[in-house]
Amino acid sequence: MARGLWLAALGGLAALYFHGTVMSTIELMDEGQVVYSSWRVAEGEMPYVGFHQLYGPSVFFVNGALLKLFGVDLRVIRLSLVALKALVAVLVYVLTRRVASRPVALVLYGLLVAIWGMPIWLFNTPYATYYATALSLAGLLLASAERARWIASGVCMGLAMTFKQTQGIFAFLAIVLFVIVMTPPRAGPATHAARARQWAGGVRILALGGTLAFAVAYVAPHLATVSAILMLAPLAVLVAGLVVREMAGWPPHDPAIAGLGPIALVSVGAAIPVLAYVALYWRIGALAAFVHDTMVGLPQQIAWFVPLRQPELATVCLTATICASFALVRRLRRGNSLTGPLLVCVGAIAGLLVDRARNPGLRPYLLSGRWMTDFFGVLPGVPFFAVGVGALALLGAARRRQAAAATGRPDAGGDDQLGLLVPFAAITVLQLYPSADLPHVAMVLPAFLPLLGYAITRRVERDGPMAAGLALAWLAALSSPFLGARVALSRETFQARFDRASGISGPRLDDAARVVRYLGDAAAPGGDLLVLVDQPMLYFLAGRRSALSGDEYVFYVVGAGYMVDQVARTLVDEQDAIRDLARTRPVVVDRRGSVESTRFRRTFPSIARFIDDTYRPATSIGDYQVLVPARDTPPG
Repeated sequence: MARGLWLAALGGLAALYFHGTVMSTIELMDEGQVVYSSWRVAEGEMPYVGFHQLYGPSVFFVNGALLKLFGVDLRVIRLSLVALKALVAVLVYVLTRRVASRPVALVLYGLLVAIWGMPIWLFNTPYATYYATALSLAGLLLASAERARWIASGVCMGLAMTFKQTQGIFAFLAIVLFVIVMTPPRAGPATHAARARQWAGGVRILALGGTLAFAVAYVAPHLATVSAILMLAPLAVLVAGLVVREMAGWPPHDPAIAGLGPIALVSVGAAIPVLAYVALYWRIGALAAFVHDTMVGLPQQIAWFVPLRQPELATVCLTATICASFALVRRLRRGNSLTGPLLVCVGAIAGLLVDRARNPGLRPYLLSGRWMTDFFGVLPGVPFFAVGVGALALLGAARRRQAAAATGRPDAGGDDQLGLLVPFAAITVLQLYPSADLPHVAMVLPAFLPLLGYAITRRVERDGPMAAGLALAWLAALSSPFLGARVALSRETFQARFDRASGISGPRLDDAARVVRYLGDAAAPGGDLLVLVDQPMLYFLAGRRSALSGDEYVFYVVGAGYMVDQVARTLVDEQDAIRDLARTRPVVVDRRGSVESTRFRRTFPSIARFIDDTYRPATSIGDYQVLVPARDTPPG
């Protein structure tokens, strides 16, 4: 009871903090493509039938249901994300608590809340990642409980797949690896027949090989790049080590054979939600469209890759300072010479200051808080550090287990949770493909915080209160740019307001708000709308359906630069589109000269030519042009 109240309090605190930024900024492109599609579902359309989409169907059904039940308002979706993110924060705390002390778990819970509470649209957009993360963490907890609930865990992973396919599959594979890690092939008696043992060993090897093969296929388009290799490396090393262990213990003994049971149960559970959607789309005759958009077809046409950035000099210096500071504490506690780490620390700080003296200058860097932004560069290193520390600890635990078995001593245990967290973190590194930028690192951070907590707790146990204070200080510094951004935005006021986004506003949205008001004016032509500038949120905010709704997702990825022109032309029949435009005569919103409009016109020249030939400006609002069919243009 007390534990439940404590977790509820943590969830409530996180929700209060997130609620403070729920009305901060609107993103017209990325957020728009999810919210507009969800609105279409609320209006009765089916994903992949009425429109193309890459995400799994659940994100649209969930948000569509919210809009249907509580009103067509962006605030409804934003508030639901407050609860969802608070749940993730609590789940991270619970998982971290299994391998770390309570104070460390609380600090890392606070770090996640600080990052996800940054007042920008990124952390208020209903990305499928947030839903899949909550389900994946819940599945981990169910699988690692004292009495594991394998089918329920599998259902969580299957549901995660229906939000974000790859994330759910990776979480499912992490459970498979967990079972194999925790059932060594040479543990226990070997009473089964040799043929049965060999068959079971083959299944285990096949599961390991299949996991790695799926990961390689996922990054295959950029497998030759350093970035893709680094993302694949943690999982590849883990799988290779397990294969070597399997071969050394061939054929497996009874516990390893029994481990196939949980894998089968998790597989059954994971299949249930996926098969439910397969049955639904088969029943309405749209199974081919469902498979094309979510599995084999549309995903393979996306040409998007943001590699890991080479660390800047300031990031290298800051990282060296962090490492050297912990080395100083350890040597001070043991009474060893401080010369080495002290020289590294002083040299790294000097290098950082010299680099920043050039740009932006030491005064603004130190006095106006510019130093905080350097911690953004450290964040992408957290996943690799956490996985590395966790993998070494898992290897050490295996050695201790072997030594205990050889000497007949009971195994002290205590590291079993690493068998769950390390595979999950190692395979989650792949979620940084195809985009390994800072926003995506921040979004998948929950997978790595428990292992980071483990590393900090072990260091504190070895080096005492000084190490604890140092870790707390560095984690607070890591939170500082996110907290600073919240303070800065809280001082700003924005004028833009939207009827379908009550209370939500943001910078540089005044023109968009005026366009939406114009489109809602009774004097403006009614009917459908076509936005050429890759801002699908305008459809939702204006309450107008896209005139080419079935092609809208292709327009979105073209405008964002995520699809090659020739591929996009194979997915959109320009002549059919022109016939639809001639029939519906929608209002067109453009921003001639913008990158997005230029991409649209280059990719779909026939559509652009039709609009130029048959449309005339009705009004200009900032950089926007509102176009209507020539015969609808007011005289004069």
